[in-house]
Amino acid sequence: MTGLWQFFVFGAMPDVALFLGVGSGLAKGQLHPRAVRLYNALHHPAGPLAFAIVAAAFMPVGYLVGAGAWALHLGIDRVAGYGLRTPDGFQRA
Repeated sequence: MTGLWQFFVFGAMPDVALFLGVGSGLAKGQLHPRAVRLYNALHHPAGPLAFAIVAAAFMPVGYLVGAGAWALHLGIDRVAGYGLRTPDGFQRA
């Protein structure tokens, strides 16, 4: 069962920013500007790549599974049409 909890935690982690981005008075599909920096940081491909390198070198194999789950999350988001956000919280074109 090595890597099972890491798969689920790191697979869901990038969407933590969505909870911070909920608010009233926003347009449809808009993320609150206070959450954009965190959202973009968690949804940039450099994050799981750097974590995979560190995990492969210094951590148990379960964390490498977590890095893969994080990268998979980003890949699924991109296929579904979700990418990084503009500073005002809208999807970048």
